[in-house]
Amino acid sequence: MKSPRIFRILFLLALPLSLSTQGSASPLHGKVVDVFDGERITIISVVHPLKVKLAGIAAPAQGQVYADVAAQHLSQLISGKYVTARCSGLEPDGYLRCRVVLDDMDVGAQMIRDGVAWYNKGEATDLNDTERETYVDSERAARSEARGLWRDKSPVTPWEFRREQQISQKLAASPITEWTKSDRSSLSSTDLLRSGTIARSPLSRRRSSLDPGWKTLAPKGGKFSVLVPGDAYDAGSTRPTLDGKMAEVNYCSGQRGSAAYLVLWGKGPVNGRTDEVIVEDITNGLVAGLEAGRNKFSSDVKYEAKRHHAVKLGPYAGWQYNITGPDTPGLIRVFTRRHGDDLEIYLLGVLNGTENDPQVLEFLGSLSIDKF
Repeated sequence: MKSPRIFRILFLLALPLSLSTQGSASPLHGKVVDVFDGERITIISVVHPLKVKLAGIAAPAQGQVYADVAAQHLSQLISGKYVTARCSGLEPDGYLRCRVVLDDMDVGAQMIRDGVAWYNKGEATDLNDTERETYVDSERAARSEARGLWRDKSPVTPWEFRREQQISQKLAASPITEWTKSDRSSLSSTDLLRSGTIARSPLSRRRSSLDPGWKTLAPKGGKFSVLVPGDAYDAGSTRPTLDGKMAEVNYCSGQRGSAAYLVLWGKGPVNGRTDEVIVEDITNGLVAGLEAGRNKFSSDVKYEAKRHHAVKLGPYAGWQYNITGPDTPGLIRVFTRRHGDDLEIYLLGVLNGTENDPQVLEFLGSLSIDKF
């Protein structure tokens, strides 16, 4: 990777998978009470409203032709009906990514077959081989019959539409923009992330090269503190787990030098699982997310997390995992403590850094949890 900023981006891309705790995936059953657009709905499961994004499909984005038609069609298919959802991940906006079935109908495949959505190959890993084949065949049939959006010979995909919008917004917000020899038609989001197409002013380059130093993260209402990079920002919310219960999830991510740092903390139901299984789920989810994020910039990249040694901080116990990957070492420390049916979790992660780095050691040693 050419830009150190990519390491921080990878951590952020990895979060949805790590927070979904894949190992706990189980079918959800509930009533569809709201249809937001052609791919996002709300299901009431037990007593919790769960926001669900249909896996494997991409409906027209807001502002595109057929966006309203897709939303209306999805509503006609499932609104007010009881469905089953098999969830496999969590979107950055908090939506669970699920394959939704009504009786014997795969709702995502039906949306594609009716010509109001594309097959989203980027989510192909959420489907098994048979389901992927069904989705591909559904798009092929809709295209050959010129159904819905395929009435246009070359309909614009939602990801192309969003990319053009992002480029336009960046251009409008930049008072000084210099183009390289690449023309606009060759631009991609990867080009923008690598900062190889839009040149920044000398002042912005100087500022970005400064060491942001450390600052103390001590969330209001929390009971811990830890050092994080000075440019770090935090976010979080109450999110649904894959079995319909609620979990409090928060994170903070920043970069210092060539290393990216992540702090994740939260509390949620154990659902009959052991602490060890939950820690493994989170770690494996984070590593899987790193692979998915890295593969946006290259291909066939593999990461692996190996349990290295036990860690302890007061009554909080856990493990350190060492991350291995192509020229990208890292580590994850997870501390847990059980409170009845809930588990409290603190995770420290470093990408492109090891314990041999004094800066990494300072970060790891700075975690302090009060009120043991």
